[in-house]
Amino acid sequence: MKIKGKIGEVVILIDCRATHNSIAEKLVKRMSLPLNETSNYGVILDSGIAIKVKGVCGNVEVWLGEWKVVDNFLPLELGGVDVILRMQWLHSLGVTEVDWKILLLTFYHEGKKITFRGDPSLTKTQVSLKSMMKSWEAENQGFLVECRAMEGGV
Repeated sequence: MKIKGKIGEVVILIDCRATHNSIAEKLVKRMSLPLNETSNYGVILDSGIAIKVKGVCGNVEVWLGEWKVVDNFLPLELGGVDVILRMQWLHSLGVTEVDWKILLLTFYHEGKKITFRGDPSLTKTQVSLKSMMKSWEAENQGFLVECRAMEGGV
């Protein structure tokens, strides 16, 4: 589920499949966020690739509407999102209710019902084959492609 948030204007992915929160390396540089260097800290990405992490950005403030998240984030190359809130954050919410079909996350905080609604426009993006080919790297990358229409004439 993707929603808009603020450390500036960012795209946030809520991901229940992984453990630690992540923040895009480019955002860390742009915002000049302090990085607490760590040694021998590794992460296994969703693709199964293991990488070393340079450090942890501590106590980063991320706004989801009126809701403020203050947590630690691992700086990683994230591609199409700026921040990923993972089980590290979801666990802190306690009991949650999620409807992935309509992109809705609900929980209670101090007796108040909090609801986040995902933004469907952030989920799929149209891209030309030329643009997609420019973004390809030599390895460790894949794309899920859905072709709905083709234009004639080459």
